[in-house]
Amino acid sequence: MPDSTHPARPLSPARAHLQRIAASQAAAPAQASAAGSEHELLMAQLYEHTRQLKAIKSVEKKIEAKREFVAAYDTYLGGVIEADHGGADPIVTTLLVWNIDAGRYESALAIAEYVLQHNLQLPDQYQRDVPTLLADEFSTAALTGAMPADQQQALLASVGQITDARDMPDQARAKLHKAMGYALIGKHGSAEPDLDQVSDDHARTAEFHLSRALTLNPQAGVKKDLERLARRLKGVPASTPADPRPGGPVGDGAGAQAPKA
Repeated sequence: MPDSTHPARPLSPARAHLQRIAASQAAAPAQASAAGSEHELLMAQLYEHTRQLKAIKSVEKKIEAKREFVAAYDTYLGGVIEADHGGADPIVTTLLVWNIDAGRYESALAIAEYVLQHNLQLPDQYQRDVPTLLADEFSTAALTGAMPADQQQALLASVGQITDARDMPDQARAKLHKAMGYALIGKHGSAEPDLDQVSDDHARTAEFHLSRALTLNPQAGVKKDLERLARRLKGVPASTPADPRPGGPVGDGAGAQAPKA
């Protein structure tokens, strides 16, 4: 599952085959085999990479290092997702976070869907559950401009869909709505977008997301943008925002049931 932005370094056919076997058996302890040694090698590699990251003080340099490290696990992670055993595996959950940090958002989403499906937990050092981490980290990447502008709407909508029925703090949900609203109107950083260039549908849907953000967190910092959108939409017939998810607006949470390396 290599990400097109950061292509994986090719493994030898034999090594790739062993990683796929190890992945298929990692979550099934009863099927012990020689492939277990490949999983052990990957665990040792993860330990060494984590040790190297802890020795780096610069956040920027940590991200650069993660971009170099993550490709080495792609074959294994693809095998885990394909096998779909669902067992706890620190390689999988750690690499979820590292792929986000490295800007490999599509790869991270593929891992995230597997992790959420099987209710896997993040390692203790991340101090958050998976839905909260996804909402927080993807939103931060969009709001800070780390995530490419032309990918934000689709990526944030995907995060909204896979976390919609999950419980998380209101502040995290509000941040996701804020990022989704800003992506729709093209607001990046401190620059104010030209709302006259925004379609009525996008403006109306952005108004919905920013209103939800304000309801969930009065300190979300979206009041002025809502006022500008209200002026932009004055005289525009009210309509239901475009809904990419059946049953309700994406990322609303209506269906919820109740230190980095």
